[in-house]
Amino acid sequence: MIKLGLPDDKLQQALTRHLLQSKALQHQVQTRLFHDDDDLREILGTTGVPFFDPAFEALRSGEIDAVPLPGRFAPLYLPDGLALAGAFYQPDPWVLVTQTGDDVLKQPDGAFTVGGFSRVALEAWKRAHPGHTIKHVQTDVHTRLQECSVGDWDAGIFLKSELDVLSFEQHYDIELNQLPSEVLQGITLIVSREGHTPALPLDTEALTTAQAQFTFLRHLGAKPTARVSFDAETAGNLFVVTAMVFPPGKPAILVERSAGTLNEAARLAASALLQQGAGEWVSGPHAED
Repeated sequence: MIKLGLPDDKLQQALTRHLLQSKALQHQVQTRLFHDDDDLREILGTTGVPFFDPAFEALRSGEIDAVPLPGRFAPLYLPDGLALAGAFYQPDPWVLVTQTGDDVLKQPDGAFTVGGFSRVALEAWKRAHPGHTIKHVQTDVHTRLQECSVGDWDAGIFLKSELDVLSFEQHYDIELNQLPSEVLQGITLIVSREGHTPALPLDTEALTTAQAQFTFLRHLGAKPTARVSFDAETAGNLFVVTAMVFPPGKPAILVERSAGTLNEAARLAASALLQQGAGEWVSGPHAED
């Protein structure tokens, strides 16, 4: 039996359990919840993302075996004594939720508002629909769904996983495969003690992908939550990385780089973005405006 530490957050718990069920692992784990107490918060690495210090302490002491982390909330650098043991990948595309059906994709410039939590998805939408208004919020998924149904939004952009775990049924929800992915989108990281690999059927390819994306972020000097996208594919014997930075109110900075390894392609893409002046928008004061 594997003991996992989870945040005391219902959505994150549901997302993790949904992942475990998809991998047929729900009967092989026990979970322990940790409160996000302000007095116990610790800013890890250079991400500025608070996580649960007591969960990591329990991991160090052996009380639990692993802590699963959604990629976008992971620190760039783990505390001493902890290591990235593996990863799971589950496709998690953007989904547009709207009351007006497919016509939303044909709306002309004018009074039309699209909201969401992801700067990457919203900025990419704005690039394709320059006349639309975008609203960036950091509220929970229930509040965002309410904005779509009775609030100020005509449509909202969500992760498919958010809607799946809520058993959300909406007549009009459209997968937006044309929107770029956030860095580490769809990846769940498994953190454990150094030298200890939990007995889980981890995805080797997902771990390789995650490590390459961490290389990209570190070289770029960016947080996982910065306004930057990352997509990778193979072309023959090469890995091709397409990355974008979305400076607010300015044209997107787009690069595409290829190499024999994904890690090297990721590093080259980050270097190319820096050469085009993206550093100001991913690590400076404007990184999370």
